[in-house]
Amino acid sequence: MKKSYMFLLIVITLIFITGEVSDANTMTFTGRIIFFNTETVEIKQGGTERLFYITQTSVFLKDGKRVDRDSVALCQVAQVDYVLSGGHNEIVRLTIIKESDCYTE
Repeated sequence: MKKSYMFLLIVITLIFITGEVSDANTMTFTGRIIFFNTETVEIKQGGTERLFYITQTSVFLKDGKRVDRDSVALCQVAQVDYVLSGGHNEIVRLTIIKESDCYTE
């Protein structure tokens, strides 16, 4: 009985510790760009769509080099490193992994 309480206490403590660490760290999401404007980028992976906000400190990369925000296009595959701030997903770094393969005339 005493061992099960101790185990439960350890598990709960680990949950709290990892929860605090993950809030402070950058998270990553990879998928296809389905919408973007001057303030946001929306990315879809499978059935999950997430909206990310562009900030003054957001960095955009392509082939390992820094590029302008204008390099972002629909249907590109991108990896977004982001932080949760004020209830919004704010872009720290967006890396273009694959160019758009959408059909355009």
